[in-house]
Amino acid sequence: GAAPAWFRPPYGALTPEVLATLGGYPTTLTMWDVDARDWSRPGPEQIAATVLEGAGPGSVVLMHEGAGDRAQTVQALPSIIEGLLERGLELVPVGELAATPDST
Repeated sequence: GAAPAWFRPPYGALTPEVLATLGGYPTTLTMWDVDARDWSRPGPEQIAATVLEGAGPGSVVLMHEGAGDRAQTVQALPSIIEGLLERGLELVPVGELAATPDST
């Protein structure tokens, strides 16, 4: 029933059709600045390294939860979470990040 509050276009493709469709809904377009590249299944260590090398304050990390075996993504999460917390970064939902005045 309800329209999603956030929408990430597949592949980040902002086609005229996607933008026109979004215009009819109260949905916020959401993009990312760090691609974990977990879809290529490079191994949990590489997924974690990719995220930790790219993430900083205000980052949005793209990771996948469906479309096949995501065991590597799940195995990478403890290292990612611990690494980000050790840097003093806080993990928050996108909606909370968007509400932060100093996030970019």
